[in-house]
Amino acid sequence: MLASDWYCWQGSSKLGFDIAKKALGSRVEELEIKVEDITAATVGTFDLVLFLGVLYHAPDPIGYLRRVREVCSGMAIIETLVDAEDYPRPAMVFYEGNTENSDSSNFFGPNRLACEAMLREVGFREVRMVDEFYGNRMVFHAFV
Repeated sequence: MLASDWYCWQGSSKLGFDIAKKALGSRVEELEIKVEDITAATVGTFDLVLFLGVLYHAPDPIGYLRRVREVCSGMAIIETLVDAEDYPRPAMVFYEGNTENSDSSNFFGPNRLACEAMLREVGFREVRMVDEFYGNRMVFHAFV
């Protein structure tokens, strides 16, 4: 098992992770690594990959999903903000500056169709939207 982060652990705090790890008696490995640096050679491959709350922060969404696919040998769970749900084709909204939630680290809000299409494009053979909540968030299961 491996837990990785860069943005939060470097930019704000790793305290929540550390508290949970200690409370659970977890022996999970930790690695501070940027998504752009994740490859099968740097981290290995995993039966289950959790990619939660990251996609809309990606300046290169397909590149990030290619990294997820490269290290996934079974199933990936992707949770993301979605936007443009009223558009009938795969689409993403670009957030300039801090226009999305006053947070300049938010780049794109893909719609459901874009999420599903990008996941297939990077090599997942089956993609399912399994949950939606808050009116603007979705969870997908993607299978190799």
